[in-house]
Amino acid sequence: MAVFIVEKMLEHRETKEKRRQLMFIKSHMFRSDTRSLFIANFRGLKRPAITMARIKDASLEDLRAMRREADYLEYSSPEGMEGIIREYVKAQPV
Repeated sequence: MAVFIVEKMLEHRETKEKRRQLMFIKSHMFRSDTRSLFIANFRGLKRPAITMARIKDASLEDLRAMRREADYLEYSSPEGMEGIIREYVKAQPV
């Protein structure tokens, strides 16, 4: 009985560690592969004016207001969108 309990505990610990490692891998992939996409997208926006610094410093209500503003996006120019599209293509596997 003790062997069974220890075995289950070890399985649970191993599963938990694998989930933790997967979270770190996903987090790293998201940050590295999509960071440039977000920055390019924000830079290309004419309206609303969104920046990473603004998001970082925003309160929950400010974030909700930014989300409502983002229902309609306007880009500065079609030429500016080319860089954004390239970033989307690079981030596609993510």
